[in-house]
Amino acid sequence: MEPSIPLRALLTLEEVAKDFYLGQSPDYEWGRVYGGQVVAQGLAAATATVDGTHRLHSVHAYFVLGGSPKEPILYDVDRLRDGRSFSTRRVVARQSAGAILNLDASFQRDEPDLDIPEIGLDPDLPDPESLPVLEWGGCGEVREVPRTPARPAPGCGSGPRATWATTPGCTPAPSATCPTTTRWTPSPCPTRSGSTGST
Repeated sequence: MEPSIPLRALLTLEEVAKDFYLGQSPDYEWGRVYGGQVVAQGLAAATATVDGTHRLHSVHAYFVLGGSPKEPILYDVDRLRDGRSFSTRRVVARQSAGAILNLDASFQRDEPDLDIPEIGLDPDLPDPESLPVLEWGGCGEVREVPRTPARPAPGCGSGPRATWATTPGCTPAPSATCPTTTRWTPSPCPTRSGSTGST
């Protein structure tokens, strides 16, 4: 596998047969496939089988085995139901050792939604550009927010730390109307590379 794969390429799967998709993985230093990557690729496979008027409504993912970055991952999509408002998909991610992930996803047709107020960021969060960069396998950039007694990680107990995360570029590909940008997203409960983040 490649030592580093851009995020857009990582989420672009190869359709090898109807409802079967092949995904690649960077060669992560901790020796296993990152769990969030497998979930994201599984969702990409499920989304490829759903009508474009439907958007992701819910997802449940269950890790079965640790995935190897040394071989491709085959995503088998089962079209459980296509209703008027909802579509349901089940995805099994497989490698030579067997299933590594089971994923159930529900997609809902675009409909009028409730007006839900946005939740603001912690005003004490430091600017991401002022923080040290963490290595994250070539899929973007992660910067750690120092953990202090005055800034516990919300809902995370005393263990994980807060981070800022970004992926370069935008969707669709950069153009005159969509320039390459860097957008930071706060992540209050990140997983640690090499531990709970692996499948």
